Amino acid sequence: MLNVHFSLLPRWRGAAPVQRAILAGDEETGVSIISLEATLDTGPVHLERAIPIGDDDAGELTRRLAVLGAQALIDVLASPISWITQLRNRG
Repeated sequence: MLNVHFSLLPRWRGAAPVQRAILAGDEETGVSIISLEATLDTGPVHLERAIPIGDDDAGELTRRLAVLGAQALIDVLASPISWITQLRNRG
């Protein structure tokens, strides 16, 4: 199973990644397409796409991430699956 996670993992795992990125003053965020594992948001990353946050509130940023995530998921499903293990920590 795949998950469209609204952050550049492993920066904001868990609940409220959009709000946490805004509150932390991050300049960019994005989506990570990951495989699911038993632990929360720790699976291998298949694809990441970044966008600037700008002056967006959580609602507008979530809308933009949903569009970005849908396209990223289509791209992953249209190509052979590969992944990057989450070893680094952002921020």
